[in-house]
Amino acid sequence: MNKLTLKWEFNDITEDQVERYCHNCSKKVLFTDSMKRRKNANGKSLYEFAIYKCERDHTWNKLLKICSAHTDNNAFPEEEILEISQFEAAKEFLISETKATGIGEIEIYVKNIEGRQRIDKLLALYISDLSRTQIKVWIDSGKIQIDNCDVKPDTPIRNHQTIQIKL
Repeated sequence: MNKLTLKWEFNDITEDQVERYCHNCSKKVLFTDSMKRRKNANGKSLYEFAIYKCERDHTWNKLLKICSAHTDNNAFPEEEILEISQFEAAKEFLISETKATGIGEIEIYVKNIEGRQRIDKLLALYISDLSRTQIKVWIDSGKIQIDNCDVKPDTPIRNHQTIQIKL
């Protein structure tokens, strides 16, 4: 059985909330970052937005950054390419693709994490093809462990812990 070992580092994944007026609710409400991003192109500019949702699932797009579009791919700044590819690689991690390559176990070493993050919420953010409910079932059945010990879905992740996922 093959094993895939990953190293994750989270510097700032706190749940971001903003209080603002919701036009659909007709009052001021809290909007929470859904961790989904949208990119638009308009003329010679590229826009990146964070999608925020209120408690009634109405959305608001917060502008994160504006970049100039380039006609030559080599002229695009290296730092931005790295930043985007690292973010999207983490968001596009798929269990089904990993299983298809013959890997039977995944080890995720958490080097650094700030704030309090639950294992079920953290894995749901970064593993695209597993819902939080499925992750809870896997945790309860012992397929997901922390440092080879059974845990509960609301167990917080700490620095230098290893998450094991048995496929």
